[in-house]
Amino acid sequence: DIANEIAKVNDERREHKFDHFKFIYHQQRVTEMLKKMPNDKRCYRLVGDTLVEYQVKDVIPMLDTNIKNLEGLETKLNEQLVAKGKEVNEYKEKNHIRFVNEKEFYEIRRNATNTDASTANSATK
Repeated sequence: DIANEIAKVNDERREHKFDHFKFIYHQQRVTEMLKKMPNDKRCYRLVGDTLVEYQVKDVIPMLDTNIKNLEGLETKLNEQLVAKGKEVNEYKEKNHIRFVNEKEFYEIRRNATNTDASTANSATK
């Protein structure tokens, strides 16, 4: 169902965007804090399941690279999202699909019920 697909894409987009921005923000905050520390100070970084010891001067470039990669990933995912949105819109137009709100749904349903009732009354006369 195309409506479910659209809702799913929108939910994933919102969830991903929030988590992604939160992670980038966290990386930037850590980098800012480390830049205020002496370069030879020890720090630790979780790599997989292992806690690895580094010096601040070695970690800062790694974090900067991670931030740049994440921002690049964000751009790529946004482009994919736009492409998927265009694809969905083209499908909707091609197949004459439109979304109705709850009020419109009940109005259509009521009209269909009235039409069915009047057709049944005409047939019995």
